[in-house]
Amino acid sequence: MKTNASIETFKAEEWVSGDLDYSDWIPNEEDRPIDMTTEIMSTELRDFLQEIRRKLRYQVEFSIHRKTGNRGTVVSVKLPNSNLITALVSTYDDGGAPQRIHYEVFSPRIERDKRLWTNINKHCSCAMRTTNMSKAAKLVASFAPVSDAEMALVSIKSIKDTADELLEKPRAALRRLAYQLFVGEVGRTEKEELLLALERADKDQTPVSLDDCSYLMGHFHKYKEERDKQVDKVGYIGEQKPLYVVQTYLSSDVLLIGEAGGLHYCTRYTNVDALPRELLRPLKTLDVESTRPDLKDRSVELEGVGYFNNAERDRWRHKNPFSIPLYAIFVDPDIYSTALENGGPMSNAV
Repeated sequence: MKTNASIETFKAEEWVSGDLDYSDWIPNEEDRPIDMTTEIMSTELRDFLQEIRRKLRYQVEFSIHRKTGNRGTVVSVKLPNSNLITALVSTYDDGGAPQRIHYEVFSPRIERDKRLWTNINKHCSCAMRTTNMSKAAKLVASFAPVSDAEMALVSIKSIKDTADELLEKPRAALRRLAYQLFVGEVGRTEKEELLLALERADKDQTPVSLDDCSYLMGHFHKYKEERDKQVDKVGYIGEQKPLYVVQTYLSSDVLLIGEAGGLHYCTRYTNVDALPRELLRPLKTLDVESTRPDLKDRSVELEGVGYFNNAERDRWRHKNPFSIPLYAIFVDPDIYSTALENGGPMSNAV
């Protein structure tokens, strides 16, 4: 059983384990905070929660989770600096003699090869069950909070391929032109023209002349015209690298993230307006473009500027940390290097 799984394993909406789905780890207004002094609950559950509090040095938030039903009370466990609920816990009596209390722990950090039957959520791959209260509490206390860094990196991974493809699009288009407008258009007539020109040059011992290859040269001139336009476009855009701008879920802070040597570097800003001007420019351009009616529920993709998934806006309004605002902006290498120099490794910066 793995107990330090990344949230990447369950971030997709298709993730289901027993009666749990990905949304059950998102704090919700339906969940009622617990006052340990007044809350009515079984002695076994109260003792369990008290033991968890003690092991976490009282830095923990408990709520009656919306999964609570006729099979028992479910309590969510959330650390103050975590974007998500780190565990759901419950207790039950198996009805045997002598009485035996079971402690169930569910967490996105748990990953089992085989599913475990549970009283609350049927067969789960993210669960642990024991009759040892101390063992269960120790496991809950061991779960790492879901940090801004983890949420950001998982979100970036979800759009990285699309952003990289958009970044490379002008140069990829230039490479495709040769086949689309010349190589792929050359047929039998053009090949015969070329063969005659080669035979003449061989017979007369002169350089090859394509003056009489009207069909072949027609394709070439068409290709050259489009190639020159694309070369100008590539030259105007210049070399670029991607930076990611991520809005954190727990605050108004903004993370600026880049990658170098296989490591992610991050700079934290208090809000979007605190970003350097040269980074705000492509960000504002994407925002303005996203207001177009035809792009209301679509991604914004601008060559030389960046990428932004406009379709996620409604999910932000519903406070979904899996869909935090995320932009990929394209900048020249000098700006990119400066951004990385101003930041630090992800583990230290967030």
